[in-house]
Amino acid sequence: MPPTDQRLDAALALTRFGLGARPGELEAVAGDPRGWLAAQIRPSGAPLPPGNLPTSDQRLARLAEYRQSSGAGRQARGAAPGDMSG
Repeated sequence: MPPTDQRLDAALALTRFGLGARPGELEAVAGDPRGWLAAQIRPSGAPLPPGNLPTSDQRLARLAEYRQSSGAGRQARGAAPGDMSG
């Protein structure tokens, strides 16, 4: 069994991505938690989900349009700009 500080480092590495450890993974990673974590990071980034999804710029533009239109709608109904009730 590795020293406690290595097991702690391994546990931190395994939870760094918010997914937690799979069965047996803590023992496997405890030998070199920093190396394991570094090996998880790819220069190309994470794989993209399938499909033709909008870019970040497109999504932000849609959000800005939505915020502008919903603010205008509240004002047309006579609600205050911060009032989310109407």
